[in-house]
Amino acid sequence: SMDWFKVTDANLADDAKFIASLKPIWDFNGAVGYEPIVGWETLSSDASAQKTVFGNGAEAEVDFASGRYRLKTGRRKTEGVFHTR
Repeated sequence: SMDWFKVTDANLADDAKFIASLKPIWDFNGAVGYEPIVGWETLSSDASAQKTVFGNGAEAEVDFASGRYRLKTGRRKTEGVFHTR
């Protein structure tokens, strides 16, 4: 949502923060991109929190309401928050 007519250092910093927040998710997607989903469940009554298990054993728990996530691939576990705009 870059407004090219009003570029400021603050806008660029916000964009950089948003992009950086997605890096662990991109890495995870690389590990599961061709894997089948073998399990899926909702973790909240409104389905805003969900868990997905992939064929290679990788797992993703995401709370879309808060932006918090937990990703597991092999022994690697990553927790974070994706920033919404």
